[in-house]
Amino acid sequence: MIIGYSVSGDDNDSFMCSSADEVLEDMKGLAVCPQCGYRTDFFYINRNFRVSRRVYDLSSTYDNYTIVSLKFKEFCERQGYNNIEFKGFDADPDFFALIPLTIVEFDTDRNEPRYESYCDECGNFESVVGPFPIYLKDISKPLADGLYRTDLLFASGNEKSPLTIIGPKTRDAILREGFKNISFEEIIA
Repeated sequence: MIIGYSVSGDDNDSFMCSSADEVLEDMKGLAVCPQCGYRTDFFYINRNFRVSRRVYDLSSTYDNYTIVSLKFKEFCERQGYNNIEFKGFDADPDFFALIPLTIVEFDTDRNEPRYESYCDECGNFESVVGPFPIYLKDISKPLADGLYRTDLLFASGNEKSPLTIIGPKTRDAILREGFKNISFEEIIA
């Protein structure tokens, strides 16, 4: 049974605050581990960010921030999705960082992600790689309409981020709206 979907978009040829290995200059207030050198604030917003490829309603930066257009933000507001936050940018008022506030637990028993290079200082791994299909812990029926994020952060270095998860009705609403270039990965029970 499909209980939800992981949602993602094409890359928008932009960096929010870091490459995989280095934090960009002038990222005032971004917490970085003194031992491993990776950022420890995974929801830091660069207020001067500007999207390079502006054609997508949902896309990703190279450092794995989910960026949405004003059109997508307005769609979420019309749908009544109140469990998300949109972080705006001074330099680009037509786009927003999407941050789902409701967290769902990734089932590490059924998925067995691979963890690499633990840092004793910040408590993060250099890499977390999760296999597919995606399983969520203690969820056996379809997720309610809305957006969620996983408790685990996936990828390597400064590119770690949670997966953005949506309920089946949310996927249907996104498809009806006609957004293009959005990918959906099934989550099964």
